[in-house]
Amino acid sequence: MKKIIAMLSFLFIVASLVPSLAEAAEPITAFPGAEGAAMYITGGRGGDVYEVTSLDDYTSSETPIPGTLRYGLVKVANSTSKSTVIVFRVSGTIHLKEKIKTNVYNLTIAGQTSPGDGIAIGNYSVSLGGSNIILRYLRFRGGFAELDDTFSPNAPKMMIDHCSFSWSTDEVLSSKDKSSITVQWSIISDSLNMSIHDKGAHGYGGIWGGTNMTFHHNLIANNNSRNPRLDRDFRLEKDAPLLFDLRNNVFYNWGANSGYGGENATGVNVVNNYYKAGPATFDDVKNRIFNPWSEQPGNYYIEGNYVDGYPEISANNWAGGVQPEYGLGTVNRLQSPVPITYKNTDGTTVDTSVTTDSATDTYSKVLEHAGAILPKRDSLDARIVNDVRNGLGKFANTPDGDGGFPALTETTLSADYDSDHDGIPNSWEEAHGLDANNTADGKADSGDGFTYLEKYLNSLLGNGSGNPSVAITSPSANAMLQANRDIVIDATASDSDGTVSKVEFSFYDTQAMKLIPLGTVTSAPYSYTWTNAPEGTHYLYAKATDNSGTQTLSSMVVIHVNGTGGIGAWTSADVGSVTIPGTSSVSGAENSSFIVKGTGKIGATSDGIQSKDAFQYTYRDISGDMELSSTINFQNPSEYDNGVKSGLMIRQDLTADSPFAMITVMKEEYYGTRIHFMSRSTRGDLVVTTAKPNVELPALLKISRYGNEVKGLISIDGGANWEVVGSVTLDLPDHAYIGMAVDATKSTNNFNYYNSSLFGNTKLRTDNVTGAVFTTGNLQLNENDGDPSVSVQFSNRSELDKNGVLVISLYDADGNIVNYSYTSDLVEGQGIRTLTANFQLPEDAAGYKLKAFVWDKLASKQVISNVAELPLTQ
Repeated sequence: MKKIIAMLSFLFIVASLVPSLAEAAEPITAFPGAEGAAMYITGGRGGDVYEVTSLDDYTSSETPIPGTLRYGLVKVANSTSKSTVIVFRVSGTIHLKEKIKTNVYNLTIAGQTSPGDGIAIGNYSVSLGGSNIILRYLRFRGGFAELDDTFSPNAPKMMIDHCSFSWSTDEVLSSKDKSSITVQWSIISDSLNMSIHDKGAHGYGGIWGGTNMTFHHNLIANNNSRNPRLDRDFRLEKDAPLLFDLRNNVFYNWGANSGYGGENATGVNVVNNYYKAGPATFDDVKNRIFNPWSEQPGNYYIEGNYVDGYPEISANNWAGGVQPEYGLGTVNRLQSPVPITYKNTDGTTVDTSVTTDSATDTYSKVLEHAGAILPKRDSLDARIVNDVRNGLGKFANTPDGDGGFPALTETTLSADYDSDHDGIPNSWEEAHGLDANNTADGKADSGDGFTYLEKYLNSLLGNGSGNPSVAITSPSANAMLQANRDIVIDATASDSDGTVSKVEFSFYDTQAMKLIPLGTVTSAPYSYTWTNAPEGTHYLYAKATDNSGTQTLSSMVVIHVNGTGGIGAWTSADVGSVTIPGTSSVSGAENSSFIVKGTGKIGATSDGIQSKDAFQYTYRDISGDMELSSTINFQNPSEYDNGVKSGLMIRQDLTADSPFAMITVMKEEYYGTRIHFMSRSTRGDLVVTTAKPNVELPALLKISRYGNEVKGLISIDGGANWEVVGSVTLDLPDHAYIGMAVDATKSTNNFNYYNSSLFGNTKLRTDNVTGAVFTTGNLQLNENDGDPSVSVQFSNRSELDKNGVLVISLYDADGNIVNYSYTSDLVEGQGIRTLTANFQLPEDAAGYKLKAFVWDKLASKQVISNVAELPLTQ
């Protein structure tokens, strides 16, 4: 009996220990290398396999297509009661027909199973809600068909590993107020800055927020701002405190801002990241790590970050790298990082810390391994990584302007590749003792908690080929070349683990917004002659392919191909300090249309005081009154920044701080394109501006000078009627400068846009006459049955439209005015007006006299014409 009691007691003790042992056991990671907040999620583990066998897509109004990615997401993985693993039997780019927005559950999408060059999803955005989702080795390449993020992880418990995201019209990747999400070893880059957003420049990285979130070992590059914008804390509204771990990332070539936000943060870690400013980074934020945005203190642990070029900030991040919007008093500096945890299904909590590298080690590791590198890194990601290494790059505005969609070879696996369709190829099953005709064994536990399908997925290594190197060596950046001539493009290409099989040359036409192939060279030297290159600003690209089919796109080289049409009596000159010389040429047979190109910024200096100008000016030196009209349009609709200006200007002189007035079209944040009348009345003074609501381009504008009054006008009916946008009185000399002016709203960074604008049907009219402006013709007396009528023609000798008071007066023999008739009228340049008057004459009109002349205005009665007389004899 004692033995039985003892045995029962032992069993009871063991049984009582089981829950404790289960609580202490660390759960299985999503896959080897999974870290951070979502490292323990299961995704589609043990679930059914769905095979993507087609690159096709369909819209919500079309018949669903089985075998497509959309079908797998919307029709298969949408149930909470089952698990799914999506594998790919095809490679290439899935060009979506519309956005994918759906909820999925217990899902793994294994992009590494795609053969050949891998898989990409492009043209529209993808938004996944639901829960428990693993995404690996996928490329999301948005586009500008809709206003949206490229990818939105809108589900708790999501692991994103080795993915590539680019080309959004809003943020590239945004996740707000969710929980337990990891984004690791991914590339988040190249948001479309000037695309279709109503704010204009809006190429942003992402809004990241939520509870227990980890972003580590990612490359965030070439996004103007929100790198990231941490979402505000929602602990009161939604019980979603901001607990965020941002570590071991590489940030490159941000523009107006790096990271900011995080209002009232419960806890944010910014640890051991690497910050490297690029060509588009504004001067005042090159040393910025993070910009907390809160009047109520948030809690931040910011340590160990490296800022390239700023050793003092790298040594102490709080010595200038942390820049709170409302002062250091609004930030609680934590002495240790906040923990990021994961709650198991049994309610226990486990730590989800990340194996942390130094910031400098992070730089090399991330550039080597981030993004969708299986089966191979594509040409776009290779270019982005090389640009980071070499300090090159720009903001993208269109996919084609960024080099276009990578050419992923479309490959389909054979029918006998995976006989039982369990996601594992027959060869792997046979090598590991599985049955190639048994679907169930792929779902089985391999003995360590991972299924055999997971073991296979985790074993994939890619093709092993590194990306080749390629660079354009000639022409140089911003080279000035002539249209309709031959341009020789030289490139270097090499491959460290193979040979280069070809180099393909192409150019992006910024006016047509299209990437156009030029030609292919299959052996060194890699040189291509572009014959009869058209006028315009063009982005040159070279793409190298090695013997394994692995590709790299070169960094972009911008060239400016200018027209050769002479501008006659006009003069082209850069006013102020510009970074690229401006040009001007006649376009069209009428010699009245001009293409004017330039950079700089009208009305601003680097210190923010609007006292100096820098721009291209195509002008005439004219005395007296003058008018200039033209129909204006930007030629490169997407390759500008907010604030770019093209318009008509009258200027006192050619110094940078000269008084001036200008009527201009301008691209603006929030407003689109508006008309502005700008002026500086006193040398070195501020520029003031008056704006007219949105207009459609091209816009017909006019600027006029009459005396010292300068007006800017717009016509929406082809010149029949003119509306004054603004006017100003300037102290102008008799001789002043009038012409066409363009800038490119130069920012305080090392990147230069180049404005190319068309000024069509340009008309300059001046008052180059000596003596009287009007000529009065002979008076004619017309005998009628009643009182006689008198008529006279008045001719405007000027090229300008002139206002005048046209007068016919009757004088008696003593020179007294007996009667008169007048009209105040606008006489077109070189035009004629006829005035007819009826006068009642006395019976004896002997000695009377009719006179005709023009006054400048009724008040002053200054005669501005000859005086015609007609004596009356009876």
